[in-house]
Amino acid sequence: MRSFEGAHFAEGSDSDDEEKAAAEAEEKAKMAAAAERPANSQPTSMSHAVVSHDPRGLVDTTPGGGVNEETAALARELSAGGLAASRTELNLKKAGLSELSPRISALASLTKLDVSLNGLKSLPSEVAGLASLRILFSLGNLFEEVPPVLRGLPSLYMLSFKSNKLARIAEEALPPTIEWLILTDNQLTALPRSIGQCTNLRKCMLTNNQLAALPDEMV
Repeated sequence: MRSFEGAHFAEGSDSDDEEKAAAEAEEKAKMAAAAERPANSQPTSMSHAVVSHDPRGLVDTTPGGGVNEETAALARELSAGGLAASRTELNLKKAGLSELSPRISALASLTKLDVSLNGLKSLPSEVAGLASLRILFSLGNLFEEVPPVLRGLPSLYMLSFKSNKLARIAEEALPPTIEWLILTDNQLTALPRSIGQCTNLRKCMLTNNQLAALPDEMV
């Protein structure tokens, strides 16, 4: 059984710019390492993972303000099927969304999706078609659980549900490919045992929840 015996707690940056820069640097470093890694190499052990207390949620920003007209226009284009299928990033932060259009599945090349600061409670099943998606930010929405549809995303690497209303995470919700998991500021009382299957997990941010203990598969 893998463990987090080498884990430690780390504070996050106070600067949003520094946080974003750190995320971008991490992404570039990961891509470079993947290009240099021998084909027969093995992934890093979970013993090197970091369980972090980060009051800022790393790459997320503090909620506030109204609808962003630019991102709202993008959301309308998405619903109308007007966004290019070759698009790799989509920012729908503060777009005034109560639901995400099922036409998101048309963006097969999407690697980064930001739906933060909306009124989302769920994701459409069509999200399962985003096989290239690596980063999903969902700060400041109304999710009560991590959508199980995410489990099937083969490339998902960074996942943030900071400042939602998460009360539980189903056993079959977390993709095993996750390396950065941001669950700060929720109402979680327990984590699923299946988190032990996330063998590449390096940062897990859990500040301001109601956790009394971590699962044996994690500690």
